[in-house]
Amino acid sequence: MTETLEKKINRFIEFNKAMITAAVSTNNLENQGVHAKILLCSIIDSLAKSRFPDKKTNGTRFQQTVKTSANWLDCDRISLLHLKRAIEIEQQNDVQFADLNTWAEDVISRNFATSESDLSARIDIAKDPMPEDVLALWPHDEMNQPIKLGGSSWDKLTHKNLLWQYRNSLMHEYRIPGRALEYNVKTSIPFYQQISQIDEGCLSTGLIFTNSWELLYPTGFFQIVAENTLEGVAAYHKSAQTCPFAAYSDGSFWIPKFNDKYE
Repeated sequence: MTETLEKKINRFIEFNKAMITAAVSTNNLENQGVHAKILLCSIIDSLAKSRFPDKKTNGTRFQQTVKTSANWLDCDRISLLHLKRAIEIEQQNDVQFADLNTWAEDVISRNFATSESDLSARIDIAKDPMPEDVLALWPHDEMNQPIKLGGSSWDKLTHKNLLWQYRNSLMHEYRIPGRALEYNVKTSIPFYQQISQIDEGCLSTGLIFTNSWELLYPTGFFQIVAENTLEGVAAYHKSAQTCPFAAYSDGSFWIPKFNDKYE
């Protein structure tokens, strides 16, 4: 009996739900959830291929799927700390970026003041600016297009791209980027965390600490992204009346094109 499209979509949903549940099993939540995050990113990769099969690069598929299906309202926000660092290393003395640099410094001084007394301080990424706020001060070329900051375009500083960079560190280097410490893997909202590091020390003065802010995407956030993305991709296939499995190679051979059928 031929499987209906509705049954295929339901099978797609149930399979991926089971994979998400397995990804966040107790053992996978150890070590700041690194194993859970790797597995959840693999699931998101797979869902992205189902949603945008015509996109040629994995990064493009991943980010576009997160934007359209993950229900992540902050995905387009620009990380202020990454923006400021980009200006520091790429265009610190470039007068074109002077206004943007001044603005970024002012916002950071107000929103990211370090505290000696509260090393557990957190700042929600919802305080990061939207692209239109940054692009209003970003230098443009004669075609009214934002110029590159060093070798990068402004969209590389968005949270959806930083999530992609995080994914790459997990998948290709088996590590979590940055120096944030994840104490509660169930937390589902990304935030900046204030941390303290030993800067130097000696017998006469004792230890000297430096406080700084670190961006943290917790394990619970990856789970929410995966669950929302599954829901969004399934809804797309229901609306478009398309098969969620069509993008995947199906056959005996591990090289996808070997499974193509020719008339």
